[in-house]
Amino acid sequence: PGISGIKVDPRVAIRIQIKNNSKVKFSYSLTHQFLHLLTTNGSGIPSDIWVPSTSSIKPEKSMHFSIGGFHEISGYEFSAEVYFKKMDGLIMYKPGSNLISINDWQESIETGGSGFSRGIELLIKKTQGKNTGWIGYSLSKNERQFSGINNGEKFPFKYDQRHEIDLSLNHKFNDRIEFSSSWVFTSGNALTIATKTYPAIDVDYYSRSTEGNDPFFHEANFYNGFTL
Repeated sequence: PGISGIKVDPRVAIRIQIKNNSKVKFSYSLTHQFLHLLTTNGSGIPSDIWVPSTSSIKPEKSMHFSIGGFHEISGYEFSAEVYFKKMDGLIMYKPGSNLISINDWQESIETGGSGFSRGIELLIKKTQGKNTGWIGYSLSKNERQFSGINNGEKFPFKYDQRHEIDLSLNHKFNDRIEFSSSWVFTSGNALTIATKTYPAIDVDYYSRSTEGNDPFFHEANFYNGFTL
């Protein structure tokens, strides 16, 4: 069964005008989420799903800090922002688990995980003339930590995209015709791939293997240690 409740999510944003064309901004937010995203981390068919909070799985909580600056000159806008996000109450599949082979999906997950996300975002935007557009770049790092996964050490989140470049171009031919294009480049998703394979020596395991199971154990040195 799902769980309901009331959470207080305060948010603060401060913007300071330094000059007519320059600003500095700061923001802080505390948020809760009653839905959890379960992601697969292997190289098989993706099966990410959303599951609710329950009496034993508490809602997620995150604290987000950011500080940035903005400057405008001669039809161009320049902005930079640095952020940090701390997340608690995350869940994740236990290694080798899935939701198909069990009766209660809560038995296949690790709870009480933490998340850490930080990065910097840069943007240059042209706002005047027939040719307008922007180019943006972000450098970020998104990690997870669970006591029962990866020996309790931090590891990259599946959707940790270290680099991202966004480019948008617009050209106005006249008042009736405009042309626009966009291009996005991102780093690939992180995933776990076995780096060691060795035969199973357990007799019971071998007997089950005759029914179509793989008679080998597959071991990965590091969780989400590869990038697509």
